[in-house]
Amino acid sequence: MGRACGEYMVENFSKENPAVVLEIAGGLQQDGAQQRQKGFHEAVEGIDYIEIVQIIDGNWESSKAFDGVQDAFERNSKINAIYTHSDIMMQGIIEGLKVKDRLVPAGEEGHIVICSIDGDQTGMKGIRDGYVDAIAENNPVMHAAVAVNAMLAYLHGETIEEDYLLEVPVITAENVEDSQWWANLPEGDFDNWPVMEQDFCPIPGK
Repeated sequence: MGRACGEYMVENFSKENPAVVLEIAGGLQQDGAQQRQKGFHEAVEGIDYIEIVQIIDGNWESSKAFDGVQDAFERNSKINAIYTHSDIMMQGIIEGLKVKDRLVPAGEEGHIVICSIDGDQTGMKGIRDGYVDAIAENNPVMHAAVAVNAMLAYLHGETIEEDYLLEVPVITAENVEDSQWWANLPEGDFDNWPVMEQDFCPIPGK
């Protein structure tokens, strides 16, 4: 997921328009945050027009992201991109940019490019409002589907893999209203949720 965010920045910045990146990490003592950091760093490694100038340990807390954004822009006004490990910190990021008078919609001069992970309601609202550019979706419904299918396959005597690596779709303003995103599923109306079918671990017998 971090790699998808890094690839987005590689594609959307250039030597003529270099990225000065603030990274707002989750708890850096946790494997989840470390993996999201590793993927992003690997994607931008060797790209001379992308520079990560500061890394803040937000510890998955919006309040820490809020404080961190203000401190970072106080230190470096040239920051023009933010990579955050999770939408759970997005409200703090948005509010921090607002306090620093740096909250500008996409397409307008001074816009801060924001890439995130998860695709929850806060992140999706950020895209709809024009402040968030891309989110690497982390779909818990799909995760559950793969897990249940794997258990059913095992009970049917089929061979299952030790690991299943899922594709990471990227949500942008162009596709934010697609019904496939887990945040767009009708809340509480489980009977009308689509079957999360995929090729990695299909329903046994198919």
